[in-house]
Amino acid sequence: MDFNLVNFCRRGTREKSHGTNRKQAIREEEEEEEEEEEEEKEKEEEEEEEDEEMKTQGKETRSRNKLRLNRKTIKLQR
Repeated sequence: MDFNLVNFCRRGTREKSHGTNRKQAIREEEEEEEEEEEEEKEKEEEEEEEDEEMKTQGKETRSRNKLRLNRKTIKLQR
């Protein structure tokens, strides 16, 4: 009878530990998602900064893009 009691107690602690492990796993997943969202926001901010820089350069970038397009069309014509 003592053996059954020991097994019952072990089951109880296992279930509790699984419950805390699940909660901890959920917390970790939420933290990872938050970190990913923060990284995405940082990337978007960097892209916006690059866009602003491109706007300030303006004509230079347009002329470079035209040259690139011309080179590509010449390669395609060959």
